[in-house]
Amino acid sequence: MTIPKLQGRLDDPKLREALIAAGLTILIVGTSFLRYPQGLAAWTQSLATYLMGWSTPSGQNPLTLLAALVIFQPFGLAFAILCIVRKLIKHDSKNENLQDLIWALAFWILAGIALALLYPARQVSDVVWVLVPLWGLAATELDKFLPEGKPNLVSSLQAGLVVILVALLWNTLISTSQLTPAESVSPATIRLVLLMGIILLGALTTILIGLGWNWK
Repeated sequence: MTIPKLQGRLDDPKLREALIAAGLTILIVGTSFLRYPQGLAAWTQSLATYLMGWSTPSGQNPLTLLAALVIFQPFGLAFAILCIVRKLIKHDSKNENLQDLIWALAFWILAGIALALLYPARQVSDVVWVLVPLWGLAATELDKFLPEGKPNLVSSLQAGLVVILVALLWNTLISTSQLTPAESVSPATIRLVLLMGIILLGALTTILIGLGWNWK
């Protein structure tokens, strides 16, 4: 196992390009394309608020952050762990750049989780900074399960349908959880029936399409 060495000097053209891109992003996005210059002050204020959080505990249980990561990102976490385990067992000397990228993402995940757990003013939303490297590792592992060659049109349409159904399922689930006890039971019942219908529709289309394929 090789851990990438962090290299970078101010005279490195790539490092200069990265610093310029970061500065332009803060300037343009932070001011909404220079329309709101006070956005830069808000950016600096958020940095001050973050630093103040090291002296003002929120009382949030660290285990809640880990539980949220497991509950809301089970597939990404599973494939990311599988990717790391695979690289620990078998070293691919043919693609050193990919190896370095994987270990860099793994270090990012560990550092992000450790920082979120150690931060006194921690919130559950802090785990969002771990999702980018987490799904980067998951995508690296999922690539091994994709068939080679041109993707099948039917499977692509099925995948698009599943994405739409999952988005509809999530929005319906959120609207159902926001119902108050004072509201009538009828809207909640309708939403629950809709949830079951979405799940059944996804399962039915998958089964019908699968019946026309061989096992491979």
